[in-house]
Order: sequence, then structure tokens, then C-alpha cells
Amino acid sequence: MAGTDRQPNRLIREASPYLQQHAYNPVDWYPWGQEAIERARAEDRPILLSIGYAACHWCHVMERECFEDPAIAEQMNRGFVNVKVDREERPDLDQVYQTAAQILGSGGGWPLTVFLTPDLKPFFAGTYFPPEDRHGLPGFPKVLDAVLDAYRHRRDDVERVANRVVEILRRSAGGPGAAEEPAGAAPAREAARQWIQRAATRIARRYDPQYGGFGRAPKFPHATGLAVLLRAGVARTPGGPGPSGTTGSGSSGSPGTARSGTADLVAGDVPENPRRHLDMALHTLQAMALGGLFDHLAGGFHRYATDRAWLIPHFEKMLYDQAQLVPLYLDAYRLTGDPFYAGVARQTLHFVLDEMTAPEGGFISTLDADSEGREGAYYVWTPDQLREALGDPDEAALAARWFGVTEEGNFEDGTTVLYRAVADQDLPALAREWGTNRDELQRRLESIRRRLLDARRRRTPPGRDDKILVGWNGLMIAAFAQAAPVLDEPGYAAAARRAAEFILGTLRRPHGRLLHAYRGRPLDVPGFLPDYAFLIGGLLALHAADGDPRWLEEADRLARPMIETFWDDAAGVFYDAPEEAGTPLVRPVELFDQALPAGSAAAATVLARLAVITGDEEYRRIAEAYLRRAAALAAEQPLAMASTVLLQADQLEGYTEVTLVGDPAAPVLAEWRRRLAGFYLPGLVLTVRPPDAGTERRAVWEGRDPVDGRPVAYVCRNFSCSLPQTDWEGLRRELGVG
Repeated sequence: MAGTDRQPNRLIREASPYLQQHAYNPVDWYPWGQEAIERARAEDRPILLSIGYAACHWCHVMERECFEDPAIAEQMNRGFVNVKVDREERPDLDQVYQTAAQILGSGGGWPLTVFLTPDLKPFFAGTYFPPEDRHGLPGFPKVLDAVLDAYRHRRDDVERVANRVVEILRRSAGGPGAAEEPAGAAPAREAARQWIQRAATRIARRYDPQYGGFGRAPKFPHATGLAVLLRAGVARTPGGPGPSGTTGSGSSGSPGTARSGTADLVAGDVPENPRRHLDMALHTLQAMALGGLFDHLAGGFHRYATDRAWLIPHFEKMLYDQAQLVPLYLDAYRLTGDPFYAGVARQTLHFVLDEMTAPEGGFISTLDADSEGREGAYYVWTPDQLREALGDPDEAALAARWFGVTEEGNFEDGTTVLYRAVADQDLPALAREWGTNRDELQRRLESIRRRLLDARRRRTPPGRDDKILVGWNGLMIAAFAQAAPVLDEPGYAAAARRAAEFILGTLRRPHGRLLHAYRGRPLDVPGFLPDYAFLIGGLLALHAADGDPRWLEEADRLARPMIETFWDDAAGVFYDAPEEAGTPLVRPVELFDQALPAGSAAAATVLARLAVITGDEEYRRIAEAYLRRAAALAAEQPLAMASTVLLQADQLEGYTEVTLVGDPAAPVLAEWRRRLAGFYLPGLVLTVRPPDAGTERRAVWEGRDPVDGRPVAYVCRNFSCSLPQTDWEGLRRELGVG
């Protein structure tokens, strides 16, 4: 990134940290908008559209190598109208042009480089381009020359390609045609079990039995796919484990070994026992948390692993990864009782509180992969650095043993990415070697961790993208809210409340619709479908955690504008972008989970739950209409559509409604919420009715009244309700847990 001795370009006026990173490039950058489009049309120039985000390592590399090069910048300025887009600020533009890049054969990714006609039709695309021919990639100057030559001298070919891409985009925008739901004649619970088992078996074909996860390298967490495996692993079977968390088959294995007894299972096998699906999920969760994907000093997960063994990460940290992985580790803790999983969730949440929480109360977007111009420089260690930080050769030797730091290293220039190099079962032997016992050894290791973290914080930290994005905050609100009762930490619920109050108070417009982002001020970008769906989900989770009926009201208030803005009843699809965003070429529709769950599935999921709470038949009808269109495709591609798989399982099995009646702050109700949160109950819809609350738009509260002024609980399934329960044992028996 250039210094401020240069004159800034137009991006200096933009709020996005990513755009501001490019504000001193010699490139004549425009932000996305009419000014750039009108210039391209007036001068008949192609548009060079560059899309990236602040934490993107290869975006930084291309900036240093190409956009900071005066000769390349001059070539860009001479031939093109150059437009920079932050994909986090405008996910709709990224979605459209990523799809176009795939149609054009480039594969997609970031940085994304797309060349457009002045009417915004793409005709050539790529990702990272080096400054000269390298590693089989053409140099960027050569690409610029070729594109400009084609645009000027083979215009008919350019237009033909561009029109064909747009035709394919528009043809695919509506998603798959409607199909019958795959529910058979089996009873609801059995139909749900069969559905989730079939999906999990297909997902399991991509499972890596040696290291966990799916496929080889690079490896991404695939949070929703892991959630399907967890659910399949505890689905009720005759004589098998139930959803209570007491599986009856003992520990999942020592977390320190990152194994779960799946080494004899090869990819493609169909497990005879659904428990094997649970083993796969637990094995993967262990491996991710023990490897370099997890930050063993500060907590939190990096974006993905570049290797099969989860050892070497791509070092950026994204809020949405923390938000999606915490609930998985909470579920693993619920199912096994193993404090390892609770510890990972707790460390991750504290990382978010320490490093990704804005003063306003929301959560920021990303931490960069790079610092001091090098990827991972902030995170890696050498033995000399351990000795310098700890000031004691014995402590440094113990740290090196525990975290796998060697003279040779496992990363660049002899440095080491920290990982858990000692298995839990080897701790007693390590303690004896160091002349102590296990408890004292663990205290020493925790002291070492804190001192190394303090030393690391004296390094130049990675850059931060401190935008507050509504959808990502909704996911993080849900994670904190779910963790509060499970881990018995009221501060987590307080963090969720503070973020929810900030979002609702700052990023909701007077007519009730959301804005997408905040950075020092609300940004003039309308909310997208995931913003509504994830925030509603967060509010429902927050109500279940603290019992405040306000969060139910706010969730219901957001559902109506979500439907009005994004649902197309005739087509049976949710659009991802509002019409007012002015997304070019096509309104995007996304059915597949990417780094985030598909907005369509998330919207249908929260509407299905709100239908139970409110009795609103339109909510129920829309959720079912989405599934009629998407469930058959999800059955064919369950890893890519895992969030739809989970929704269909809920719909087939039906929801378990638990209504607690009484003062939400009453200790007995707080205790019941805490105990309920300790069980794995994916179909649970938990609400709290204050004694004086009416039932308007609260169908779940009708007929569920206080009894003699005492707190009571009602359990309802499939339109049948229990008698009011006045103690925990009665509630537990009605749920069939514990």
C-alpha cells in the first residue's frame, strides 16, 4: 500500500476499509456507481471491475505487484474505466460477477477481475494476475492488452460472449423448478430420520477419515455440513440414542488425539450405524481445534487450512466463521459432555469480545491475513522468539514441545504455526518429564499461553476491517445467545443484547427496513436477504436465552419487510438483493451454502419457526413453498445445501414447543432455560410468556396460562400439549431428556 506522498484517488471518500486501502494507488479508481458507468458509455471504454475484501491476502499481493506499479496503472487508466468493489459491502455485485466468472471458465475467487462492456455485461474474467508471466498465469499487462485489443477490434465476438453470459445468468436466476417434497408415508419422526440419514450418508462420501473434514486441500470448515452429521449421528433409531445428549456410547475419544475411531472408514462407505456420522463430526471438530486452523494463543478460527491436516491456515479471521463454529462446538459439548468442546467455544467467544467487538456494541467483520507485508507474520514463531518472549529456556522448551515449534518450522522461513503437538493422554508423561504433576503442568502451560499472547500483541497486528455488517452480526448474536446458558456465562447474553440493540437502533430505517452496514455511520446500502434472515435468527436465539419478549416482537416485525422485499410468490424464490440495490443484469438467487448459509434457506428457517410462534399461516406457507422448490435438489447435493437439509428435517419431524410462563427474570425460569440449553434439541422452539402478556400474534402462548401464580412449563408437539409442569423433573420427563 502506498504512502500518502501520492495524491489520493476517488476511493479516499469511501467508508470501506478495503476501498481505502486502494485510495493511494496510481490507478484512477472509481467506486461502483453511475459516475463510472456514464464515463464508460460516453467514452465507449470497457470497465475493469476489481472485487475483493480487506482481509484478502492475494488482493494485497495483486495491489502491491500491479496496482502500485506506475506503468501498469497507466495502462489501466489509458484503456479502461477502473472500478473497485468491496464484496462485503456489495455482496450482490460479487454474487452476480462471481457466477459470471464461473460461466466464463475462470473458477471465481478473490481478487476477482472482470471486464465488462459499458452496459455492465461481462466478457472476460480471472482472479489474481501477476505483473509478468508466472506459474502458468499470464502477466496482467499482457491480459490488459489482449482484452483491449479484443474490445476494439473484435467487438462482435465480445458482445456475443457477453450476451451469452447474461443469457445463462438470467436462465439460472430462478433456481430449480418446483418438485414434490421427499416426505414418504412413514411417520413424521421416521421420515425425518430417513431424510437426515440419506443426506449424511452422501456427505460422508467426501469425509477424510485420516484428518477429518471434507475432501483434501484446501479445507474449509463447512459448518452446516458438520451440523447435518451431528444431527444424523443422534437421530432416534429403535434402541438407539436420542436427542438428549446421553448417547450411551461413552467418550468420543481424547481430544488431544484428534481421532474418533473412524480410521477404518474410507470415503464412499455408507455407515451401518448412524453413530459413525457423529464420530465424523466430532473427529473433524477436534482436528480443527487442535491444528493450526485454531489460534492457540488468542482463540478463534482462521478462514481455512491450505493443507489436508488442518495445520497451515490461510490466516485471515472472519466474524462469520466464529459465529458458525461456536454453535457446533456447543452442540458437541451437549452431546458428549467433554469440556474440550466447551473450552474451544469459550476461547472463540472471548476472542470475539477482545478483538472483534466495536465500541458501539456491534461486531466487526475481519482481521487481515497479513501484517508487515507478509502473510501470517503476526502468528508464527521460532524457538528464539519463544526464548525471548518467555525469558526462561526451560519454559521455552516446554512451549516448543506443546505447540510443535522446531528449528525447521512448518511454515515459511523456518517459522512455525502453533498447533497442539501433545495428545491429552500424553500429558502425564510430559508432566513427569518436567518434574511435576498434570494439574501443575496445565497451570504452567496456561501461564505460557498468556505470556506468549502478551508478547505477540507487541508485534505489528494485522489490519482490521471494522465494518459492522448486519447479517454477520445476526449470526454472532445467535452464537453468544446460545452460549450464555450452555456455558452459564451471563456476559455472553449481555454482549448479544448490546449488539442487537445497536443494530436495531442504528441500522433500521424509519419504515422498518434494514441497512446493510455501518462504519462510523450507517452506509447507504440497503439490507440484503441474509441481513434480515440472520438477524431474525439471532433475535429468536436471544429470546430463548434471556426470555425478554421484546426480541420476539422485533423478529416478527422484521419478517414482514423481509417477505415484501425478497420473496417472489409466483416464482417461489427469495431474491438475495432488494430491487433498490440496482443489482445489474439479474436479481441474484442463492440456494447453495457458501461461506455463509444460503440466505433463502435461512429465511425459510426463521419463517418456519416464527410460524410456530405467531400462528401466521403466510410464514408457514412460504417456508413450505421454498422447500417444495429446493428440497429435491438438497437431497442430491446435501453438502452444498446443508442448511436446507436441516430445515427439511425440522419440517418432517415437527417442532417441540416449550413455553415457560412467568417472570422471565425469575430464578426458576432462568434455571430451566439453562438446563434446557444443555440438551441437544434441534427442533426446540422455546418461548417465555410473562404472566400479563396477551396472545395476539403469539399462538404458541394460547391456552398456556399461569397456574396459581407459580412459574409453569408447557410442552407441545404436533398440536398436542402436556399438562402444565411446575418443576424441572416434570418438564424433563415430558421432553424425554436426561
